[in-house]
Amino acid sequence: MVMNTNPKNESKPYGDNVSWQLGYFHECMTGFEHQVASHMMAEGMIEEALTLTRAIHDRYHAAKRNPFNEIECSDHYGRAMASYGTFLSACGFKYHGPKGYIRFAPQWSKENFKAAFTAAEGWGCYEQKIGEKQQHFFLLNMALYNCKPLA
Repeated sequence: MVMNTNPKNESKPYGDNVSWQLGYFHECMTGFEHQVASHMMAEGMIEEALTLTRAIHDRYHAAKRNPFNEIECSDHYGRAMASYGTFLSACGFKYHGPKGYIRFAPQWSKENFKAAFTAAEGWGCYEQKIGEKQQHFFLLNMALYNCKPLA
């Protein structure tokens, strides 16, 4: 993934060969990659989002290294947790506890969709089936029983 350009055609846009920033040009920044995948998913670019997510996954596959440590700047760097954004975008998940609503608008498999979710006061599972009519199922393990599905 190319993360910068040189629109002004500067002679040394990336610094000199001895500049401190050169080390970053060889680094895989998973947090940025996951953010892009999340945004692609939210914009309906499903195949592109999944392709990018798969490339990150394959780079950190358990057969190669610790799959729970997507190295960026150092071990267990927090920015890699941006991967959760792609999951949220894929689910079309929206939640607002104080206003009491929860929403799902899945990006694919809308006819038979199921996903876990977390919220401020717990977690649960949502299932959607579309046949002759649309059905919604919530399995809750939390205090979300006061939330209403958002139309």
